[in-house]
Amino acid sequence: MKTKEAVLCECKNQIAYITINRPKALNALNSIVRSQLWKVLEDVKGNHKVRVIIITGCGDKAFSAGADLDDLVKVIKIQNSARDDAIAGQRLLNIIEQIDKPTIAATNGYALGAGCELILACAFRAAIICAKLGLPEINMGMLPGHGGIPRLVRLVGKDRAAEMVLCEW
Repeated sequence: MKTKEAVLCECKNQIAYITINRPKALNALNSIVRSQLWKVLEDVKGNHKVRVIIITGCGDKAFSAGADLDDLVKVIKIQNSARDDAIAGQRLLNIIEQIDKPTIAATNGYALGAGCELILACAFRAAIICAKLGLPEINMGMLPGHGGIPRLVRLVGKDRAAEMVLCEW
């Protein structure tokens, strides 16, 4: 594992342990994290020695606090960039959802916005008792942009999904 990487991956005993490594930023997902996560997933997907993938966040406060707001502000300022960013996020989570190996989200704290959407893309979800999951985008006048709404509806039903997406957080 490289300590300066935004995404770490360690493979042992046929398990790939993927860790989002931005604990000071509560493992917020920026373009660097998404790019490195994409590469790690492609590598793991093709590794026949890996049978299970576990995704978690570094530290004990957050799995991922969602999109990095500094990164998001930069994206919004560029025409069509927000749309392209959302599509890139959807493609990344589609890889996780469609990978032919079991994926487990090991939620060790906050999982908000895009972090929660990442959890929804995994086949299995495990969380510590004090984990906080949510889709607070509505508080900023937005909706989850990485395919989280249809995934959430499939998992918890339409009414509960609407409550989670539309209620103030």
